[in-house]
Amino acid sequence: MGKRIKIIVISLIIIFAAILGFFILTEGSSEVIGENELGLVTKVNYPHSDNATVKIAVVSGMHSRENLHKFILPLVCRAFAVTHSDVEIVNYCVKVTDSPEKFEKGRANGESLVHDYVVGDVAKSDPDLVIIGHDHEPGYGEGYYIATPTMD
Repeated sequence: MGKRIKIIVISLIIIFAAILGFFILTEGSSEVIGENELGLVTKVNYPHSDNATVKIAVVSGMHSRENLHKFILPLVCRAFAVTHSDVEIVNYCVKVTDSPEKFEKGRANGESLVHDYVVGDVAKSDPDLVIIGHDHEPGYGEGYYIATPTMD
């Protein structure tokens, strides 16, 4: 095996080990907080120091056909928890199992799961910020936005 191939193989092994280490070190503690015929909600607490001064709740997967945020938000939560030890991050992962691919029914089922299991838990934990993940098809809406409680 040539020197160049060895360097490439070793580099790939190091990259793989770093990615694996990231996932192992940032694994959150999780518990199912609710489940019914519509789906389930898992609450994941990502590691933080005991000196956390800010608490952020993140809801992902509420609208089952919005695939991007269901994948990205948990990764962002992990990365943020690693780089911000003063922040406690809780990710509520919603998995719709009843009609997840039907637009209206899937959305309604996800919103029902959030209403039944997430809202009360968030109210009890009193976070400083709540982020609800969404993504949309090109041409729907304009750019990105931040919704505030005063907009409801």
